[in-house]
Amino acid sequence: MGAKMSVEALAEIRKEINEVDLELVELLNRRLRLALNASAAKLAECNPVLDLAREDDVIVRVCRANEGPMTDDQLIALYLQLMQQSRQLQEALRANPDTVTGKTPATTEWFIPPIDTREYLTD
Repeated sequence: MGAKMSVEALAEIRKEINEVDLELVELLNRRLRLALNASAAKLAECNPVLDLAREDDVIVRVCRANEGPMTDDQLIALYLQLMQQSRQLQEALRANPDTVTGKTPATTEWFIPPIDTREYLTD
């Protein structure tokens, strides 16, 4: 049986997790703002929101950078979901350019569609 963790040690770990969560929110929003800028550039060139070659490149690049403990399957699932959410916002803004982006109330229902990551794990 492993050593018992002290309440103080667990509290410190949770504090660090909270700090990382805040950083992740900031980085995710930064990434989305950049994706929206890319969408505007694509629209100016009459290109679609979805660019499968680009998404494949992103998946390959992040998997190569992955040193764990997250598995490539987990990372791929996370990025596929991230890119799907980005596409949905880009398409919504294209459909209604007057939409104001910003914080919206969080839903209490969570639906994450199943993602097949096998096609990305051929290397």
